[in-house]
Amino acid sequence: MNLFEQLINLLVVGAIGLTVVKTYLTANKVWSRKHKKDVSESVSVSAQLIGIVTSLPFLIKYSLIDSDFMSLANMSIKLTLTLFFLMIGIGLWVRVEGREGLWSKVKRSLKLEKEESMDLINALVRPAGARTILDILRRLAMIDRDLDEREMAFIQAFADRWNINIDFRKAFESADEQTTDQMHIDLREKVSEYLAISPDTTQASQFLDILNSLVSADQNISGEEQFILDEIKGMIENYISEGESKAVYSVIVVPQDREERASIRALLPDVNSRAEWGGNVYYAGVYHSRPFAEMISEKYQGLNLFSTVKTVTG
Repeated sequence: MNLFEQLINLLVVGAIGLTVVKTYLTANKVWSRKHKKDVSESVSVSAQLIGIVTSLPFLIKYSLIDSDFMSLANMSIKLTLTLFFLMIGIGLWVRVEGREGLWSKVKRSLKLEKEESMDLINALVRPAGARTILDILRRLAMIDRDLDEREMAFIQAFADRWNINIDFRKAFESADEQTTDQMHIDLREKVSEYLAISPDTTQASQFLDILNSLVSADQNISGEEQFILDEIKGMIENYISEGESKAVYSVIVVPQDREERASIRALLPDVNSRAEWGGNVYYAGVYHSRPFAEMISEKYQGLNLFSTVKTVTG
């Protein structure tokens, strides 16, 4: 045996030793948690069974045909780890009420895995923020406090496609607890939340088409739907155009004395005043439709503060 072969054999022995260490560290990390149900359910029994089946031909080849005991040792170590994870996946150490045989554990694990088999695929085909999108659709459909069956069917189609449960009852409960203005404000915040995850512009454009289709599903676009849709449309178009959209509308609050200035600072702690109009003014927010901006302005007027809407062109 020449020096090169000796060196390679030495490296192989070292690799086998490292495989033993790696196997121990991997098993040791899970050992103290092997009795936990969520750990057991996180291991794919099918994957471990496939690993065992695909290992057997190599074991036979290395032991009976090639007499390659180095490879046999390496494969045996890996197979041992696979068997360990198979036992975890089966839930061998998980305590259950009553007595449950090994075969029952295997069947239960395989059944659970079958139910979850499409989770990764569904996650990959879901758009960014799928749950937020469904929440926006649900809120928009309920904005006029009339959730039509056609609107529910429209939303349910997306929920089924993305394998997400949606609770329409929650929409009715929320509508009973909120004023219409608050529903508009909350819906706008949800759209801001969706845009904050930075969906690509194509998806954002498609989302806007979905919103338009939803409000038309019952063949009757209510005043409340049109009111919020105009604002949402402006938000999304502004996002798609990267801020190069049409005019926006700023809500400005102007204090008349020190007391009002203190009140405004309490209401808008993160907003600094600007020197305009011969005094200090506060910009309370930027909106994309004048009616929505006026609604916000009226909220401040209701607190006996002077507020107006300023049009800002791009």
